[in-house]
Amino acid sequence: MAVMESERGKFCVYDPSLGWTGKPGAAGDFSHLDCRHRVGHNKYGFRGAEYGFARTARKRVAVLGDSFVWGFGVEDEDVFTSVIEREGGSSPEMVNLGVSGYGTDQEYLLWRSLGRRFEPDEVLLAVVPHNDLRENAGAEAYGCPKPVIIPDKSGGIRSIQRPAPRRGISAGPAGIPPFAEEIIGGRHPAARLAARSALVSAALVALSRHEVLRVAMEERRMLIPRKYMTLPSPNVYLDPSSAPVCAADWERLFGLIDAFRSDVLESGAKFRLLIVPSIVQVYPELWEEFIRTAPLPSAEARWAPEVPNRLIKAYCEEHRVPLTDPLPALRLAARRNAFLYFPLNNHWTAEAHRIAARELIKDMR
Repeated sequence: MAVMESERGKFCVYDPSLGWTGKPGAAGDFSHLDCRHRVGHNKYGFRGAEYGFARTARKRVAVLGDSFVWGFGVEDEDVFTSVIEREGGSSPEMVNLGVSGYGTDQEYLLWRSLGRRFEPDEVLLAVVPHNDLRENAGAEAYGCPKPVIIPDKSGGIRSIQRPAPRRGISAGPAGIPPFAEEIIGGRHPAARLAARSALVSAALVALSRHEVLRVAMEERRMLIPRKYMTLPSPNVYLDPSSAPVCAADWERLFGLIDAFRSDVLESGAKFRLLIVPSIVQVYPELWEEFIRTAPLPSAEARWAPEVPNRLIKAYCEEHRVPLTDPLPALRLAARRNAFLYFPLNNHWTAEAHRIAARELIKDMR
């Protein structure tokens, strides 16, 4: 039996403006179907080093995003913000403000309410297209109430709908139980041994780099078979020239980014975007599985894995926004490493965090 905990239920509390936010000082183990790690929150309710609002002489970067920035699946020291602090040369202060489940709207409000107080030199906003388009549009996400923001067309905000508190969660976990349990099918003895032996684990990972061996080990349950989770917004991969069904969602996303960028620049900081690709964009075999099972909205519609990256790049070029896109580097690494993403929860493993960190270090020099 594997325990599948809710990171929001265990490490977050209800917030009347944001829906939920990180629980200050929270610490404990986090277990999901295919990962287990330790979580430690600082006094503000976030993972990573704890910096005061007062500035030092070091460069400071505030990073906002969802579970990829929070570090779902990896130890505190393996989150890409921590890697940048160690390997970034000038030892920048990386203020990690990631909260699992957040959309761009909540990230914008968190920046306005707290992020600004850190007075960063630069703000890095992580965009996760396959999640953000859906999350930005609704008043609820993952069973929790959240705000809805309507941006205007001039880089501002037309209206903000605050989340209403739910009965029983005004002071405590964000409306969902701290954990639930699910049963995974039987596993090969080698997999159970790997859970207790770093040597066996390393051997299985090394063997899995050979495609034929990896498939055979997955079939024998020596490795958890990789599969993509249901994508919240699969239409994000529709070629807009063939089926412009996401036009309103993209308009809302870019409107929120406009408002975010304007506020950051007004504060005197630089603004940068980071694209977080999905697992189906990185692994061709999983992309083929996705398009084989995902229904097209019309006979003319076509799938294209680079669509979100192409649209965000065009936005950044038009508005002169610095952009880091780790998709090419992840695809290159994927030729030799089948586990840049966790096989079931589909978040970055420690190796993918290192790749993203190195791409950011290169771009932010």
